[in-house]
Amino acid sequence: MKIARIETFLARSSGAPTVIVKVETDDGLHGVGEAYSAGPNRAVAEVVADFAGWQVGHDPRAVERLWQLMYNGSRFPPGVVTGAAISGIEHALWDRVPA
Repeated sequence: MKIARIETFLARSSGAPTVIVKVETDDGLHGVGEAYSAGPNRAVAEVVADFAGWQVGHDPRAVERLWQLMYNGSRFPPGVVTGAAISGIEHALWDRVPA
């Protein structure tokens, strides 16, 4: 099982904008997570898109290793936007359900 794709969706619920992250695997599983609202949501979505390039092809069950890859692979210690992106991806990785 490998990560095939990571997508973001910008949604509005109760007036607050939300970034939803969906991780899909090559064998039909997917997980959905929410990147907490921490500032410019489009910036969070762009960071998720950047991290997607780092995650595709990896085993989604190695959540802690993938988290370390994102956290330690960031150029500087993550700020609030990068932390929100990492959080959304991590939540989606834990939430693997059949498609």
